[in-house]
Amino acid sequence: SSRVLWTLAVTQLDMCRLYGIPVPQFFLRWVNLKDAYCNFYGHKATGMRGMLNGLQLPLEGNHHSGIDDTRNIANVLREMVRDGCVIDHTGWRAVPGGPVTFRFEDRVDRTFGARERE
Repeated sequence: SSRVLWTLAVTQLDMCRLYGIPVPQFFLRWVNLKDAYCNFYGHKATGMRGMLNGLQLPLEGNHHSGIDDTRNIANVLREMVRDGCVIDHTGWRAVPGGPVTFRFEDRVDRTFGARERE
């Protein structure tokens, strides 16, 4: 979700700086599955339920339940790969705190990174 991206891009970097911990390289790149979905299938993903509906997959368990959401997102990912989607990073930074580069111009959350520009 966009909240997860913000958490990884900003909050985790801030915490590393605060405690003097080197920023792990895996915090510098990520996959926004909604962006990958949108660009692969050519229509906007309105969230996990929208992606499930678009792929005609059932919602398993309870929405907003951590383990159930994880399973549902894994089902979306599995279906995308079956359909031929190659999953690759959708956003990254060359260095901690540096500018964000996005793979796709058509993204779900165009406000991501706004805090850094303030």
